Amino acid sequence: MSDGVYIPGLSNKYGSSESIKKIMDSKRKKLDKLEKEKEILKDEKKIWSELKSKAQSFQNSAKKMYGFEAPFDDKLSLSSDEASFSANVSKSAEIGEYRIDIKKKAASHKIAGAQLEKNYKIQSGEYLFKIGDENFKVNFGGGSLDDFAQKIKKDSGEKIKTIVANDTSKTQVFILESSIFGDGKFIAFENDLTKKVFKDMGFYEETNTFDKRIALEDKNVVNLSENKRGSVISEDNSLVLKTNDRYRINLPENIPYKEGLIMTIDLKTLGIDEAESSGKVDPTGPDFTREGSVNIYDIEIEGESSLVDIPPYEKIEKPAIEKIVDDKYISLITNRRTISLGELDVNSEDKTLTFDMKEIIAPDETVSSVIINNNNTEKVLFAKNLRFYDKDALTGMKFRNELSSPSNASLTLDGLKIDRESNVINDLIKGVTLNIFDKTNREETLKIDRDYNKIAESVSDFIGEYNQILDFINNETNVDAMEYREEDREKTGKLSKDYTLRSLVTKLRVIMMNPYPTDFGVELSNLSQIGISTNESNKGFDATKMKGILEVNPDKFIEQMEKYPAGIKQLFGNDTDGDILIDSGIAYETERLLKAYTTRDVGYFDSKTNSIDNRIENQNKSIDSYKEVLDKEEKDLKEKFFKMEKAAQELEENRKRFDNLDKK
Repeated sequence: MSDGVYIPGLSNKYGSSESIKKIMDSKRKKLDKLEKEKEILKDEKKIWSELKSKAQSFQNSAKKMYGFEAPFDDKLSLSSDEASFSANVSKSAEIGEYRIDIKKKAASHKIAGAQLEKNYKIQSGEYLFKIGDENFKVNFGGGSLDDFAQKIKKDSGEKIKTIVANDTSKTQVFILESSIFGDGKFIAFENDLTKKVFKDMGFYEETNTFDKRIALEDKNVVNLSENKRGSVISEDNSLVLKTNDRYRINLPENIPYKEGLIMTIDLKTLGIDEAESSGKVDPTGPDFTREGSVNIYDIEIEGESSLVDIPPYEKIEKPAIEKIVDDKYISLITNRRTISLGELDVNSEDKTLTFDMKEIIAPDETVSSVIINNNNTEKVLFAKNLRFYDKDALTGMKFRNELSSPSNASLTLDGLKIDRESNVINDLIKGVTLNIFDKTNREETLKIDRDYNKIAESVSDFIGEYNQILDFINNETNVDAMEYREEDREKTGKLSKDYTLRSLVTKLRVIMMNPYPTDFGVELSNLSQIGISTNESNKGFDATKMKGILEVNPDKFIEQMEKYPAGIKQLFGNDTDGDILIDSGIAYETERLLKAYTTRDVGYFDSKTNSIDNRIENQNKSIDSYKEVLDKEEKDLKEKFFKMEKAAQELEENRKRFDNLDKK
């Protein structure tokens, strides 16, 4: 369809183009109206889509305010020495304050070789490594030190880290570092090729090692308990200590102080009932002497029958006694003194306790005996595998340049001594992961508390979402403007006639203003009591009050949160009938209300946009149909004007002929 002045086939002598354009412009006004109506529909759809997005955002925010995602149990940790330790806490962490003293952080094994030429080559072959109980195999095809380093790192899954350091312009140093922490987790070379190559690189030298394993058997063990004789050895060769048992283990020879000397022993505890039921400890009960006989020369004299009516054995309940918990299990006897090894972390699983003798005995002391005792009233102690050795005994070699020796993290928690193989410890305090960075210089504190600022921020975000959707609906409907301000009656929004939206606003306001049941009754039942209201700023009347916009007083909220943590949680989501399902609360009611509007396809918002899509489709059909009509009318007009111009031209030519005849 043409809209220019020039129309092919027509001259502009008679103004045909302008005439056709004026006629078509007049007819196009209806098309413009249809297009405008279509754009209005598209704008309305955009508004509904934006409204759905805001409603979904508010719905999701509401859902996070109750149930397991609710922020009211969010915790934070406060470390008095952040350079030494920090903590990550979960919702399950209990509020409290803990005393922490970190003696040393856990370390891994790090060793270096001697200086090597830059062109140093490593022969091909199978290289075997071991760290603790883990074995690693590296198949190397031969090549440079860099290639060897990368192959070790890859084949060990980066459990063995490698560094090739250029210490001078002509030499380099090969460094191995384990990523496995803990006592005894040395890097060991396992086969002949590995030992030879790394010895050639100057990593170690062979050495005579010290290793004494002490058998816990009757000849070495003395029962120090009152009115008791002998010792009890279980099937797995453990020394069994019941309540108040005390044993001295005499060492076959005195153990002198030695650099790098280590003592280890395996300990575990079981409850008395558990130990008896497992068969590890024989239960006590009645014992009856059997009948017998005696021979005097050739005469056999039999004892009279001892069978009498004896009532069945009944276990007599012991009178209740004070529960005693004592974790001081081990003491050392030296040539100078008796040394208690303090409180030890022992549980129901076999645990190897490792002691660095350098930190326990002096250079002029020798250890002659080990005392093991159990003062617990409800625990049975099992001990085995007592061993004294130097650290070289674990590998059979002495490292020439040991940059870091593997060790456990050592700390005290509220006075209890703790050893762990990692600097990330998650089994000390429920819901708390302790991160160790360095030793402390003194006893520090770790405080676990509610994250009141984060909780307040979450509540503010929730209220902000509410304010946004309310403001959006108010702007698009001008509900309050129509109701309260006569001068603004004409300033209606595009959705002003949608009474369902006006109803949604009313329902949301009611949810925010309603009281809800909590464990604190009327003392805590609505938002205004925790610093959330339409006039929390105390500035008097404001137009926002009519629109239901809420304000949050964070200071008042935190104050109430500290006072009523459980109650405020219930205010947003509460299980009132004890079926472990939330059935009440501001957030719960909000999420349930909005769900009817936002559900895909069947929700109110999608039904509106789907309806608009149908109307737009019909509008497009009307537009296309009318365009066809216009095209045909324009075509007809061109034909008519062409015929008119042709007739006019013929008349003009005939007139000229007549004029020429008159001149003749």
